[in-house]
Amino acid sequence: ASAADESDLIVLALVRERVSSEVVGALAELLGDRFNTSFARALGAGLVRKEGDLYAFSHGLLRDYLLGRVTPSRAPLLHAVAADALCVLVGREDVEEARGHHLRLAHRDREAREALLSAALWSWRRADRPARERRLGQLVEWSMADDDRTMLVRALAELAQHHGEGGKLVEANATVDRLREALTV
Repeated sequence: ASAADESDLIVLALVRERVSSEVVGALAELLGDRFNTSFARALGAGLVRKEGDLYAFSHGLLRDYLLGRVTPSRAPLLHAVAADALCVLVGREDVEEARGHHLRLAHRDREAREALLSAALWSWRRADRPARERRLGQLVEWSMADDDRTMLVRALAELAQHHGEGGKLVEANATVDRLREALTV
């Protein structure tokens, strides 16, 4: 046994499959000395390995086991820590999307929607059309579920533009109709 604290390893597992040294540093700042001790013990015991500038669990089943140990009562706090640790990497659409999902599971819904919008906008800049469409669709769903009309209108407008730019005129028109409906409610 490594004597590493399971909660600290769970947070590390939640963040991502491979965690950058910047995020490990952010976790250390958020969680303090206990995390540093647990992380050092996990490295020393070979549970976690360093691959260049990234850290990963030495065996995928260990990460799966740790993710399975997240209880419903602890999940919001653990996901909040994971989301906050990812802040050091803001500006990458995959990170923003991951932050959005963690924030959603932490019940920080407004921040989750903002992170997902940021991810969608970054994927537009990088010309990643499928990811942008998926993220905007998710943002529409979250906005509707949370009854956030302002974000719903923004997401629908972005999605309509996305469809129009891609030559999907039927989808663009249907999205504009949904946008009109959202504006008149």
